[in-house]
Amino acid sequence: MDHPLVIVLAVYTLALLMVSNFKYRSFKRLRWRRRGPYPSSAGGILISTVLVCGPELTLFLLFLGYALSGPVETLVAAQKPEETVLPAEH
Repeated sequence: MDHPLVIVLAVYTLALLMVSNFKYRSFKRLRWRRRGPYPSSAGGILISTVLVCGPELTLFLLFLGYALSGPVETLVAAQKPEETVLPAEH
């Protein structure tokens, strides 16, 4: 991945994604304490273990997944048929 062309393409792709109209999910309304303390602590331990084992690859995959989530969700939403609302009969 040290090839200059790959790095240039990655930078331009990220730049285009940053100024695009794709909708990305926000973590502002995420409820962390919804299920109780056990799932949160188990998830935290799992994430920290994976980060310690391979932080570069783990963080790269997390950020890549988030960067691709906007275009993927847009494509999935475009594939869904629109709900048609029938007018009420009088």
